Amino acid sequence: MFFDVYFKSVNGQEIRVDKVERETMDELSTEITHSNINWFGSESQKVNLNNVIEFRLIEVDKDGFAIDRPDFQIL
Repeated sequence: MFFDVYFKSVNGQEIRVDKVERETMDELSTEITHSNINWFGSESQKVNLNNVIEFRLIEVDKDGFAIDRPDFQIL
């Protein structure tokens, strides 16, 4: 599965990391929230997780287009 990850930092800056590949959304979310190194992303798009106040995960297809899941609800 591929995901675009949107981060919002404490200073209001929004950062997007494109097409992160992981097996599940839960795996990616856990990697971000329980990071021991406090950084996320590639060499060209590193995000300091100490400055992040929220993040969103959007599932995308292999071409980078968002996948619509009308029956998906967050409880």
